[in-house]
Amino acid sequence: VRGAYGALGPIPEVNSLASADTGELLSGGGDAICSVWDVHAGVRVAALKGHTDIVHCVASRSAHKQAASGSEDGTARLWDIRSHKCSSVLQVPRGPVT
Repeated sequence: VRGAYGALGPIPEVNSLASADTGELLSGGGDAICSVWDVHAGVRVAALKGHTDIVHCVASRSAHKQAASGSEDGTARLWDIRSHKCSSVLQVPRGPVT
């Protein structure tokens, strides 16, 4: 199944990747979603939704079970990896968070 813009998968582009010590991989891309992937099984285990525009960057804090993401929508979000919920939103006064 082709994704948006002729992508080979469901995500139009991947802009950032971060690995977690738990065997998971985080990705952020053009679908405004941060995805959590199980590397060993090769499947997406969670879609972290909340951004309204392209996700430019993701980072992992495995020891704290947290992830961070920055988006074209001008927000940085902190995520609880256990619950797959957004725990905090930081609004940037101007422009995207890259």
